[in-house]
Amino acid sequence: MTHWSIPLISSTSWTPSNLTILLLSHPNPSSNMTTQTNISGYLNVHKPIGITSMETVRRLKQSLPKKTKVGHAGTLDPLAVGVLPICIGAATRLMEYAVSGTKVYIADLKLGYTSDTYDAEGTITPLDPSMTIHQSDIQQVLKLYIGRIQQIPPMYSALKRNGQRLYDLARAGLEISRPPRPVDIFAIELLDYSYPSLRLSVTCGSGVYIRSLASDIGDSLACGAYLTALTRARSGSFHLSDAILLSDLHQQDWDYIKPLLKPIDFTLQDLPISQFTDDQSTRLIQGQTITSHSEGNLSHLTDYRAYDGDLNFFGITRLIDSVWHPIKMFSKL
Repeated sequence: MTHWSIPLISSTSWTPSNLTILLLSHPNPSSNMTTQTNISGYLNVHKPIGITSMETVRRLKQSLPKKTKVGHAGTLDPLAVGVLPICIGAATRLMEYAVSGTKVYIADLKLGYTSDTYDAEGTITPLDPSMTIHQSDIQQVLKLYIGRIQQIPPMYSALKRNGQRLYDLARAGLEISRPPRPVDIFAIELLDYSYPSLRLSVTCGSGVYIRSLASDIGDSLACGAYLTALTRARSGSFHLSDAILLSDLHQQDWDYIKPLLKPIDFTLQDLPISQFTDDQSTRLIQGQTITSHSEGNLSHLTDYRAYDGDLNFFGITRLIDSVWHPIKMFSKL
């Protein structure tokens, strides 16, 4: 049995968890690792403005064979555009890996005003549009929101309270207490500023509401602010530069879409690799454990990408007390 333990480094921006991870000097298994014989993989879709993430999924399903499982990894508001990873087939079982990657957003804010939804869809209220906010003041405030912070989610969000969506309660005129949640913001860069318009690049982990961040920045500047536009430029391994316009995919046939799929292990590139014999692979797929006889630099309690003797991906394993345990197995890919 061959094992590759891949060294990891994090970027220079500090974070307590899930910072961008780079792979260094590791074997690069051949492209046949992810050869698919069924409908499984990811589409990197460029979501347009004006539709929900679920509507994006609905439109894509029209181009896929019936009963194909499809889901999106990370919700974008209707006013937001950019990267929306779409999980198809068996890839839906790996959605948490697609969701958990580092995000990069380009956010446009308007200072001097507030919005009850924290964005341009809400009721806009001017505070003091004529006031002066210096760029140096903004730079100081941005530092307050870098690191692990406590963020209160907006009322107009899909979070549930007692089985009801918060946005449904908000539309009914209700506002309830929302406990703050810990989120990670790795970097905020000021890209452009001409009062009242402010453009930021935000690098963060999962679960960050950029609308809430915009409102909080306005509060800290004592001038108010709301989000006027939002682009997701990156989500984990998915980048805007190679995202496919939804309009180019809608109502296309499967033969057109299939070559555009990214392989099912695409979202697992931060995980180290283990290779097993065909017999061992079969046993793991069947739910059995495998004793490890050559641990080397292997890390216990770590998830590994698992490949068979022909370098075909078949699942995720975890090494616990010198024993390989199947975590998520795929019988045929």
